[in-house]
Amino acid sequence: MNFLSGSFDGAERQVVLLTNAVMNRSAWAVAFHSTAALKEGVSEQDVKAIRDGSLPANEKHRALSSITRALVERRGHLEPRDVEAFTSAGYTHAQLLEVIAGQGASMMANYAGNITHPPVETPFAAQTW
Repeated sequence: MNFLSGSFDGAERQVVLLTNAVMNRSAWAVAFHSTAALKEGVSEQDVKAIRDGSLPANEKHRALSSITRALVERRGHLEPRDVEAFTSAGYTHAQLLEVIAGQGASMMANYAGNITHPPVETPFAAQTW
């Protein structure tokens, strides 16, 4: 499964990736995905909420961010209520697997960034965390 060519639009992908970056405390990835999320149409309010460890106001983005957080916090052991909240927002069980696929690739980049501490490039500097 390729996360980038799955069923999520660009904003939804960035909500997952930004939430994952925040959960993994990856400063470079937070700056990058904050910039990308804004470019993809995620509201400034929702980007700020995710960066601050809160949930977005947008219902669909809230469900994506919440399930992403739950997967990290519980190391994949979701509660039925987590899945119910996700599917109640209009997502499918198959899309839950897409979230996991996105997290897998993102986690590798987050961990590498946490070890190597790359500088935040100029295009992402306004979103330095």
